[in-house]
Amino acid sequence: MWKEANKDIMCPRCNNKVMTYKGGTIPRSTKCKTCNIVVAYFPETDRIETRPVPGLSNGNGRIY
Repeated sequence: MWKEANKDIMCPRCNNKVMTYKGGTIPRSTKCKTCNIVVAYFPETDRIETRPVPGLSNGNGRIY
């Protein structure tokens, strides 16, 4: 009936659920609210990668 079940993506640092993967081949990324890092999931290779949150800046180059 179903091709593939939904997969919960967990943060590798704090082990909290950050997103639910429902299928497809597009990489997904979201922010972990506990650790304040970006968690990226690559479905083709089933790999989870973490990155720091990018800084905020505007068109003038001013960093907040």
